[in-house]
Amino acid sequence: MASSTPFKFKKESTEPKIDQDTIDAIIKKRFKTEKKPVKFTWEGARNFLISLETISKIPLFENLPVGAIGKINSKLHALLVPPHKTIISNGENSDAMYIIEFGAVEVELEKPVILSTGDYFGERGLLLNEKRNATISSKVETKLLKLNKNDLLELMSEHETLFKELAHSSATRSGNNK
Repeated sequence: MASSTPFKFKKESTEPKIDQDTIDAIIKKRFKTEKKPVKFTWEGARNFLISLETISKIPLFENLPVGAIGKINSKLHALLVPPHKTIISNGENSDAMYIIEFGAVEVELEKPVILSTGDYFGERGLLLNEKRNATISSKVETKLLKLNKNDLLELMSEHETLFKELAHSSATRSGNNK
């Protein structure tokens, strides 16, 4: 008797995967270390893992160990920004950097620059302890992952490669890549 199944199975992805034990450990740690009690939900876990996957694909973080990526993820604050909203303004104090999970922003310079998924901004002011050097606004609805200054400084002290990558990126963007 021939059996037909209505299910179609996806082909196994060839992309490297984080094993389930690592994912479970990161999720448990995230929900244990929250300052306020957090109710576990599968939706929250799914959003957390989507951010974790996004972070691991960003060139800035690609050379960091999985544990460091998990720590970065636990310190990020997600922001959903509507189109045409100013995110940072030229001359403001630098208090955080932002990673674009999806969407696009415009860096308002003499020659405007568009940044999109996987790009980041705001690191220069943190590294050099300077005020913001540009106004940045969303072009479309954009999800940002915000990393506060103190958290970034803590991560950079633990992972020298992160500091080197940020310093190189900042120098390249400003034209000072000597």
